[in-house]
Amino acid sequence: MRVAIHQPHYMPWLGYLWKVKEVDIFVYLDKAAYEKNGFQNRNRVLIDGREHWLTIPVLTKGRLGQSIRDAKVNWDSAWNLKQYHTLLYNYSKEMRGKNGAIKAFFDWEDKLLINWCIRSINFLCHVYKINTERRFESELNVNGTGTERLVNICRQLGADTYLSGPTGREYMREETFGDIKIEYMDWKPDSHLSALHFYLREETEALEKEN
Repeated sequence: MRVAIHQPHYMPWLGYLWKVKEVDIFVYLDKAAYEKNGFQNRNRVLIDGREHWLTIPVLTKGRLGQSIRDAKVNWDSAWNLKQYHTLLYNYSKEMRGKNGAIKAFFDWEDKLLINWCIRSINFLCHVYKINTERRFESELNVNGTGTERLVNICRQLGADTYLSGPTGREYMREETFGDIKIEYMDWKPDSHLSALHFYLREETEALEKEN
């Protein structure tokens, strides 16, 4: 069984979806710490030829060290409707036939960031026809930190192979995996834009084209 593990991201890029697609079980590292100005609450699309961030505002004051699953959305503004209208205006041609699905995605309210992350990943997995089983670290009752944490997740799921991102070489203690084989991503998209961009541009075959 092949397993991959990653923090939940909002509207992730193609590399994230490729990682989900290539395994039997994908585990959301939802107990990890929330990273301000990372990709857990934002990602990029293309507006007027320039990269533009779609960002979910998160409450951070007095919440240092909070986990991703505990991070709360700041609803002081209707950021979700603003994002929808940004896409509607700047992807007007591409939104034809997709407007209903995009509007339904943003016409929703939830106080937790992780629920928005999972909602966006589910949306994109549906678009790209990815049916991989997805689980949460918090459901598995595993302990440990760093590499040990990853190994414990793999062992609980009965994995014989762990698929890591390319940067895993820089921080993982490979010997800790024992008889679990480690594989590293051997494909990297040319663009770091959100997979949402390629969906709107009707390039939903991008994963198959590049892989």
